[in-house]
Amino acid sequence: MNDNIESGGQESQEEMEELLSQYLDEELDDEKVAYVRDRLASSPEWQEALEEMQATVHAIRALPHEATPEHELWPDIAKRGAIGGGAWAGGRKRSWWPLSVPQLIAAGLAALVIPVAGLRLASALRDDSVPVVVREAPRAPRAPVVVDVGRIAEQARRAAEQAVRSAERARERAERTRDRNRDRSSTLRAMIVLLKDEDARVRTQAARTLGEFESAQAVEALGQALTRDRVASVRRVAAWALGEIESARAIPALTTAITRDTDTEVRKQSAWAMGQIESSRAVEGLGTALVRDAQSEVRTMAAWAMGQIESAAAVPALAKALVDDRNTTVRRMAAWAMGQIESGNAIGIEALATALRRDSDRETREKAAWAMGQIESPLAVDVLIERLTRERNIEVRKQCAWALGQIEDPRALDALSEAIQREQNADVRRMMLWAIGKIGN
Repeated sequence: MNDNIESGGQESQEEMEELLSQYLDEELDDEKVAYVRDRLASSPEWQEALEEMQATVHAIRALPHEATPEHELWPDIAKRGAIGGGAWAGGRKRSWWPLSVPQLIAAGLAALVIPVAGLRLASALRDDSVPVVVREAPRAPRAPVVVDVGRIAEQARRAAEQAVRSAERARERAERTRDRNRDRSSTLRAMIVLLKDEDARVRTQAARTLGEFESAQAVEALGQALTRDRVASVRRVAAWALGEIESARAIPALTTAITRDTDTEVRKQSAWAMGQIESSRAVEGLGTALVRDAQSEVRTMAAWAMGQIESAAAVPALAKALVDDRNTTVRRMAAWAMGQIESGNAIGIEALATALRRDSDRETREKAAWAMGQIESPLAVDVLIERLTRERNIEVRKQCAWALGQIEDPRALDALSEAIQREQNADVRRMMLWAIGKIGN
């Protein structure tokens, strides 16, 4: 080994481990210490071997006392010199471990693998007639695993107890839920019965309570109250309750009410309920009300409900209302609803174009331009370009520019570039610039 050190040659595995063991025990002179450090700095193999030795030593020192035989093994080993003593011969300095690294490895593995056999080994060491053969200890794993069976058993016990508690809480919650549902069902049945009470105020309150419960079990009874009760206040609240429950099973009763009930508020409330339910089955009844109902507030609510449902089947009725209805609120709502539906139906686009060109109400024209931008149909480009320069109202012109940007049709680029040269309003010019950038991208 000295020749290898002087010549800088390669050591055998055994020589490397001996050097590292002496290095850890601080037994080497300065020259050998320097040599080992050079090897550690340049050789991954040496670094790995040193790390394994250190990990093994730490693992052995961390062993629980219970794994040590009742008879103290270490003094006998040291005394008999089978592995080595705590002090080194020749007056060398005492190591900071009682045994060298290979000795610790061998003894530690004996304690880990055969704790019971350790008693026999100790007995053999006391008997001079029994030879002791010490073999080279195998390499210990870098990260030894020490299993604490007692701790694992305790954790398992706690986990089992927690599972039992969780199951018990789940059972209690289920029982409370069943109790609440049973109580709720009893209350619902009582309220349904009270929908036929002689006092109209009781019937009204029963309908309100059923709406607050939002239970589909009450739909049939509320539908009967809506279509058959003689008192308008009961029918109004019944329509409201059906809207709160939001069940499509209520549509037939609501359709009957919106087309036949003599009370304006009942028809209006029925239209609102249809919008809440958002079923396409309601479109036919809403369309009838939008075109034929004598009260503008009912027609307005019918248009709103169609916008909520967002069915393309509503476009023809909305288009007719947008062009023909005498009430500005209804026309505005019809334009809004068409924008919500976003259908490229040619009938709808034509009605929006007519409203944008001819409607006397500025807000209706603005809503028509907005709806075109929402729909994003190329069919709307020509009328929007036209209104960029002919529309008198600033807000409508700005909305037209926004709609062209939304549609992103290249045909609008030249028109926007020309219109921006003549536009006097800064807000409109900024919107035109935005539209040009949107189309250009």
